[in-house]
Amino acid sequence: MDTGKHDNAQGGHRRANIYARDSLATVNAQYALAEQSADRFLLGVGVSHIPLVEGLRGHKYEKPIAAMTAYLESMKNATYGGPAPAETPKTVIAALGPRMLEVAAKHADGAHPYNVTPEHTAEARRILGPISCYARSAGGRVGVQGRCLGSTPTCATSGSNLTLGTRSGGRLGV
Repeated sequence: MDTGKHDNAQGGHRRANIYARDSLATVNAQYALAEQSADRFLLGVGVSHIPLVEGLRGHKYEKPIAAMTAYLESMKNATYGGPAPAETPKTVIAALGPRMLEVAAKHADGAHPYNVTPEHTAEARRILGPISCYARSAGGRVGVQGRCLGSTPTCATSGSNLTLGTRSGGRLGV
């Protein structure tokens, strides 16, 4: 991860499948990557899809809300063996439906909805409330101080401090 050119750029993986690694491995990777990137790494996790979890990985797909809640709680109890970071690295979850957005509000630092409409974003903001939400856009890196952001450049916001970075380096103020 190149962190030398963009002092405030947020970087991270799209969404890590919670069935691919246990919470201890996830937390240790998250903290190590946050340390290497001057605390700019953002972890996104998601429940994936039945064909990938059961067919490809051979795991039993659990009910998404219960599985994500248990995983996030397990992450909170996991230990990191390296130096303690100045700030706890942020975790967002892949959340589209209202129940998963509620999990994001209660157990994570925000949500990373994907390919959503402005109407969905407005509803997600209502559900998430005044939490911080960080997300990575399909078009480039995004660091957001706000409530919710989808991966398409459609975000309903009343603030003027939201900026989307695009792959071409241009900026779109929303």
